[in-house]
Amino acid sequence: MKLLRLAWRNVLRNVRRSLITVVAITVGLASLVFLWGLIDGMNEQMIENSTSYLTGHLKVHGKGYHEDKKLHRALTDSPAVRAEILKDNNIKALSARLAGKAMLSGANKSRGVLVVGVEPENEIKITTINKTIIEGRYLQPDDENGILIGNKMAKILGTKPGEETVLITQAADGSIGAGRYRIVGIFDTGIDAIDTNYAFLTLEAARDLYAMWGRATAWAIRLNQRQQSAQVATALSRKLGADYEVLGWRKLLPSVVQAVQFHEAMTYIILGIMFVVVGVGIANTILMAVMERTREFGVMMALGTSRSQIIGLVILESMLLGVAGIIVGNIIGLGINFYLASTGLNLEQFTAALESMPGLSAIVYPVSRWDHIAVLSAIVFFISILPALYPAWRAASVEPVEAIRGIHTHKSRHHKADGYKKQQRTRAVFWAIASRGIMRNPRRALLTAGATAFGLAAFIVLYGLIEGWYAQLVENSTRYFSAHVQIEQQGFRLDMEPELRINDYENILQKVKRAPNVAEATPRVQTRAMVSSPMASEPLLILGIDAQREQQVTQLQKVIVEGTYLAASDKNSIVLGQRVAKKLDIRIGEKVVVTAQQVTGDLGSAAYRVVGIFETGNEFFDGLMGLIPLSAGQSLLGLNNSISTIAISLKDRRDSQEFATSLNRRMGGNSGLEALPWETLMPAVVQMIEFSDVFFYIILAIVLFVIAMGIMNTLLMSVLERTREFGVMMALGTAPGQVLRIVIYESLALSAIGIIVGMVLGLVVTAYYGSTGIDLTSLMDASEAIPGMTPILKPVIIIGSFWWAAMILFATGALTAIYPAIRASHLEPVTAIRNVG
Repeated sequence: MKLLRLAWRNVLRNVRRSLITVVAITVGLASLVFLWGLIDGMNEQMIENSTSYLTGHLKVHGKGYHEDKKLHRALTDSPAVRAEILKDNNIKALSARLAGKAMLSGANKSRGVLVVGVEPENEIKITTINKTIIEGRYLQPDDENGILIGNKMAKILGTKPGEETVLITQAADGSIGAGRYRIVGIFDTGIDAIDTNYAFLTLEAARDLYAMWGRATAWAIRLNQRQQSAQVATALSRKLGADYEVLGWRKLLPSVVQAVQFHEAMTYIILGIMFVVVGVGIANTILMAVMERTREFGVMMALGTSRSQIIGLVILESMLLGVAGIIVGNIIGLGINFYLASTGLNLEQFTAALESMPGLSAIVYPVSRWDHIAVLSAIVFFISILPALYPAWRAASVEPVEAIRGIHTHKSRHHKADGYKKQQRTRAVFWAIASRGIMRNPRRALLTAGATAFGLAAFIVLYGLIEGWYAQLVENSTRYFSAHVQIEQQGFRLDMEPELRINDYENILQKVKRAPNVAEATPRVQTRAMVSSPMASEPLLILGIDAQREQQVTQLQKVIVEGTYLAASDKNSIVLGQRVAKKLDIRIGEKVVVTAQQVTGDLGSAAYRVVGIFETGNEFFDGLMGLIPLSAGQSLLGLNNSISTIAISLKDRRDSQEFATSLNRRMGGNSGLEALPWETLMPAVVQMIEFSDVFFYIILAIVLFVIAMGIMNTLLMSVLERTREFGVMMALGTAPGQVLRIVIYESLALSAIGIIVGMVLGLVVTAYYGSTGIDLTSLMDASEAIPGMTPILKPVIIIGSFWWAAMILFATGALTAIYPAIRASHLEPVTAIRNVG
């Protein structure tokens, strides 16, 4: 108890030192609490939205349906079995569903959709789509020909409540299922994947469409508590037997689970870096505190204080500072999270990037998980104690007489005094004195320079990872799909309407190719369509291409895993993404039927033989794209000799916006044509980069602040330790301005050393991973939904991009030296020599 009181007095003995230490801990912990809370909020939103809008907490399927979603695997909608399921007290509600793919047509446009037949009276107990209606109303049980669509789909089709639409699909018996449906309502979930791709009918209407009377593809279940899903699924599976499969939301939504894991992996990397930076800052302060009090510890040991008591005292002081920092840090961090949990954090400017994560919408609400708060607090508390062990042992190992005499510091003061007696006031002399001051205590210098070095190295590695990720997103997106620039009719990008076509394209192609920064250009036909096999139907983005020219613009030919790429002589061939081929259960040599809207507004269809399958490792490409010959695309859409777009590959993709602007000026006479850079063609990629930049700069700001605290702590402790030395120097005639220069020179020298070491360390680590790559295979289920993301990430070194960080850190070292330098220059010599202040 006496040691605790003594430790408390020592903490209060130097309020500035203690306050700076507590601030460093507080800022670090508050930042970590906020960042983890924000990511937890994103994860919770993804899970809650995905289960509330679509899946429910559990689903019961017929055996094998989850892996092979074919209509013949549907289950019989037995009232007796449903009643048995509802006997479980953990189950809140159950609703039968029938899901299938279809082509939805308005007056002039058609799109592929996922049709879900529901029981309106039961579905509202499972999901919350009924609460997102913005026009019209929700489905009613007697809506035999009513349909509910998303606001994005309504905009694409140019339709509204009360108007008719047509659904065409392949029924369960192999026949063509078709029906007319009147729009009764339009919903807006805020999630593009749902609002664009889903349409809801009543269960009976869906059964008529797919010829599946008395059957359902799933029973959707809502539990009293989502966390019970695994236990309830296991118990229900045993009860129902082998003819059924019962799946919890984790198995139903693997992309959501993997997205959560991806977020958590990134969080742990960030937290690891932050913990080390905070730890270095705390270690600096504690070590300086012990060095300053060497004489004090000598007196205590001379009076009978044991070495173990000295160690215990230092540890107790560290614990008190740690507890204070943790309390204040948690109050600030939780305060920010609780405030944003009620108001929400509006990220609407990054909507396209957010929608690449399943279930994530524009308003994010941070979530404070007490287990995460406890983990963060415990680690920060541990970090605040661990650095105290070495200086505590060092203090206890000093002989009392040597500590009281201050042998090591006395020698340094003697040499410095001699230097000043010579009155050599040139810059070289001051730099020499500053260097001696640094070498006088190499441990202190090492920690100070180490804080800067680690901060810069961490920044370089983080920056390299971010730049590597950006480069991968852009490079893959442009080389697999968009190219660097595309020429098309104004408005084509929104709906890809066949009537928005380019005539006389060969003349435009030749003019574009003559530009010095163009590598190649190729014509394309592009449209959204529905592709069908004997087993299934899937929505598809069809590209009609000139096989020879396309290979000079994009590189899908390099990722063919089965069969071959399109040949110049092919007429009715198709190359599909690996995921599409798997969903269609199609193989090389087999035929598929593609249905799309023609330029006249009619539906056109044609059969194509699969000659190749490509795999990029990304769901956006492998699950949504198909390639056919240019002439086949023109025939499918009735375009004759017209095309949809011209894709252009540049010698340097960074010229895309400038080239597109220049091209638009030159095409002024071609009415309606516009050139679009990849930044416009792939907004999700651009917004993903912008969204990541926000977090990157938040983390950078935190790192810089914590480093600044560490440097300021070290310099302040240095001045406090050397109070008597500065007093002697001024008593011997050294001007206050000269003392200020010595302290600032020391700071500049340590910062320069830290910058050089940090630059070398950061470049070495980044270069190593830049050559070997970082394997993200375990996280690919989540990252595949991000356009352009593939399994191997290689950091990129861009020398010109982090010099500004080096300058900021160097300036930070100089600026944080100002206060301790001024304090040293304002010491009264007599008071300083007595060491009373």
